[in-house]
Amino acid sequence: MIIKKKSILVIILSSITVAIVLVATLFGFHFYLNWEEAKNRAEYNRSVYELNAKMFSKYITISSLFLGASDDDDHADKAVIEGHIKNNSDKKIISMKLRIAIVDKDNRVLYAESLYPLYQKGALVVSGRESGQYLSPNDSISFKRALESCPKDIVTYLRMKMRFARDHEQRVLNLDYKIEGLILK
Repeated sequence: MIIKKKSILVIILSSITVAIVLVATLFGFHFYLNWEEAKNRAEYNRSVYELNAKMFSKYITISSLFLGASDDDDHADKAVIEGHIKNNSDKKIISMKLRIAIVDKDNRVLYAESLYPLYQKGALVVSGRESGQYLSPNDSISFKRALESCPKDIVTYLRMKMRFARDHEQRVLNLDYKIEGLILK
């Protein structure tokens, strides 16, 4: 049986096409596995971050929380949160995510923002490596942060409250907080 030239050409082109599809499938599968691994690693790190917050938040004392209006030119017309954090655990806190909520007298959330009180401008904590500020065991730190997207109505209310000793309105703002994430060492 003699194979015609046309048939040999079809066999070669079909074989090359099958080989290309096979190689492309293997590369695609390899990239998919790497993507899934990175996604799962990120999900695992986020879960550990949140679990650390649940387990170790009882060892962290947050006190002297104060909500006011900024009086410096850099953060004009912004609300400012100040506070004091004490680490009562035996672990070093590398990073902390703190959720601040401004609530009214009926406990309705008017504004909420997450912030990183241990973060300093120009210093970052990258994959567990210390390159920023951290909180050692039995140490404490004070922080002050501007709430970037706080509504103008709240800032106006805070400015008015700072000017007068008495608050003639019945509207009262309170602060609520929750530790959402911790990286410990």
